[in-house]
Amino acid sequence: MLAAVLAPGLLSRYAEHPNWGAVARLRVVWLRVYPLEERVQGVRRLLDVPDDGIPFAIVPVGHPVEPKPPADRYDPHRVRWEHW
Repeated sequence: MLAAVLAPGLLSRYAEHPNWGAVARLRVVWLRVYPLEERVQGVRRLLDVPDDGIPFAIVPVGHPVEPKPPADRYDPHRVRWEHW
Protein backbone atom coordinates (compact mmCIF):
# COMPACT_ATOMS: atom_id res chain seq x y z
CA MET A 1 0.00 0.00 0.00
CA LEU A 2 1.26 3.48 -0.84
CA ALA A 3 0.74 6.23 1.69
CA ALA A 4 2.05 9.66 2.55
CA VAL A 5 1.49 11.61 5.74
CA LEU A 6 2.37 15.24 6.37
CA ALA A 7 2.69 15.87 10.09
CA PRO A 8 1.71 19.27 11.53
CA GLY A 9 4.73 21.51 11.84
CA LEU A 10 6.87 19.41 9.48
CA LEU A 11 7.37 22.21 6.97
CA SER A 12 8.18 24.77 9.66
CA ARG A 13 11.53 23.04 10.15
CA TYR A 14 12.44 23.91 6.58
CA ALA A 15 11.32 27.56 6.66
CA GLU A 16 14.89 28.72 7.23
CA HIS A 17 16.34 26.56 4.45
CA PRO A 18 18.01 28.60 1.64
CA ASN A 19 15.68 27.04 -0.95
CA TRP A 20 12.50 27.65 1.05
CA GLY A 21 11.27 30.25 -1.46
CA ALA A 22 11.21 27.66 -4.24
CA VAL A 23 9.54 25.11 -1.99
CA ALA A 24 6.90 27.61 -0.85
CA ARG A 25 5.86 28.17 -4.48
CA LEU A 26 5.05 24.50 -5.01
CA ARG A 27 1.42 23.68 -5.67
CA VAL A 28 -0.63 20.48 -5.41
CA VAL A 29 -3.85 19.18 -6.89
CA TRP A 30 -6.01 16.36 -5.51
CA LEU A 31 -6.89 13.77 -8.17
CA ARG A 32 -9.63 11.40 -7.03
CA VAL A 33 -9.09 7.74 -7.88
CA TYR A 34 -11.38 5.71 -5.60
CA PRO A 35 -14.26 4.66 -6.00
CA LEU A 36 -14.03 4.93 -9.80
CA GLU A 37 -13.04 1.38 -10.72
CA GLU A 38 -11.47 2.34 -14.07
CA ARG A 39 -9.14 4.78 -12.28
CA VAL A 40 -8.42 2.31 -9.46
CA GLN A 41 -7.33 -0.34 -11.96
CA GLY A 42 -5.32 2.16 -14.04
CA VAL A 43 -3.38 3.47 -11.03
CA ARG A 44 -2.95 -0.08 -9.72
CA ARG A 45 -1.29 -1.06 -13.03
CA LEU A 46 0.73 2.16 -13.35
CA LEU A 47 2.19 2.03 -9.83
CA ASP A 48 2.19 -1.77 -9.44
CA VAL A 49 -0.08 -1.58 -6.39
CA PRO A 50 -0.74 -5.04 -4.92
CA ASP A 51 -4.28 -6.43 -4.84
CA ASP A 52 -4.69 -5.73 -1.13
CA GLY A 53 -3.96 -2.00 -1.67
CA ILE A 54 -6.61 0.39 -2.94
CA PRO A 55 -5.34 3.60 -4.55
CA PHE A 56 -7.44 6.40 -3.11
CA ALA A 57 -6.02 9.54 -4.71
CA ILE A 58 -2.98 10.97 -6.44
CA VAL A 59 -1.55 14.30 -5.30
CA PRO A 60 1.03 15.61 -7.79
CA VAL A 61 3.37 18.31 -6.49
CA GLY A 62 5.09 20.83 -8.74
CA HIS A 63 5.49 24.37 -9.94
CA PRO A 64 2.48 25.81 -11.82
CA VAL A 65 2.89 26.57 -15.52
CA GLU A 66 0.92 29.77 -15.12
CA PRO A 67 -0.24 31.53 -11.96
CA LYS A 68 -3.96 31.16 -11.25
CA PRO A 69 -5.99 32.46 -8.33
CA PRO A 70 -7.46 29.82 -6.02
CA ALA A 71 -10.84 28.51 -7.16
CA ASP A 72 -13.72 29.69 -5.00
CA ARG A 73 -16.22 26.83 -4.95
CA TYR A 74 -17.99 27.83 -1.76
CA ASP A 75 -21.76 27.70 -2.13
CA PRO A 76 -23.66 28.85 0.96
CA HIS A 77 -26.75 26.94 -0.23
CA ARG A 78 -24.90 23.65 0.30
CA VAL A 79 -24.12 24.39 3.96
CA ARG A 80 -26.49 22.92 6.57
CA TRP A 81 -26.59 24.30 10.08
CA GLU A 82 -27.77 21.71 12.64
CA HIS A 83 -30.34 20.21 10.25
CA TRP A 84 -30.43 18.51 6.88
